[in-house]
Amino acid sequence: MSDGEIKSRVIGHINDFFDVSKWEFGETFYFTELAAYIHYQMATILSSVVLVPDTDGGRFGEMFEMRCDPNQMFLSTAQVEDVVIIDANTYSNLRI
Repeated sequence: MSDGEIKSRVIGHINDFFDVSKWEFGETFYFTELAAYIHYQMATILSSVVLVPDTDGGRFGEMFEMRCDPNQMFLSTAQVEDVVIIDANTYSNLRI
């Protein structure tokens, strides 16, 4: 499977996870639930899924839990170009 196909599938699964019919206002997002969902859907393709902020100064571990206000709901804005495929988790690419 090509990198492009993997990235497209990951985005598809993220979009499915964040489908508005599966969420209620004011819920809390836990990255571990998203990672488990992606792992389940792509078990034979991916060995690990990590979330690393792409902002300057962003560090691994941020955004593992995010809360919405009672009048807010999560919506994915992830794009294929946001998915980065790496060979190994290192201090550098995890921003530790």
